[in-house]
Amino acid sequence: MRRSQQGLSLTGFLIFLMFFGFVAWMVMKLLPAYLEYGKIKQSMKSVAQDSSVGTDAPSIREALQKRLDVNDIDQVKAKDITLRPESGERAMEYSYERRIPLVANIDLVTSFEIKEPAR
Repeated sequence: MRRSQQGLSLTGFLIFLMFFGFVAWMVMKLLPAYLEYGKIKQSMKSVAQDSSVGTDAPSIREALQKRLDVNDIDQVKAKDITLRPESGERAMEYSYERRIPLVANIDLVTSFEIKEPAR
């Protein structure tokens, strides 16, 4: 009685390895953009919840710029943040695109939109 072999062939293993290598490469390319987004969102949230920050635009922008500097975010400046009145308070909004070079003339484009209501 002949038993058939079971398992992964060399070709199957190489395809499996290439797929997960590609996924790992994409994660390494995209992760910094998403980490930056999280830092910007957290900075805006902390300014919105800070009771020592005034309600006027210059004091909000100054407090936000300090937090962006602490988090080492150079892509965004506090002057780029839009402050809009919303139900008697100011809401901070920021939307941006991030281009990540992939190969030659091919880029990954990620779009982020952050809206944080002030206290």
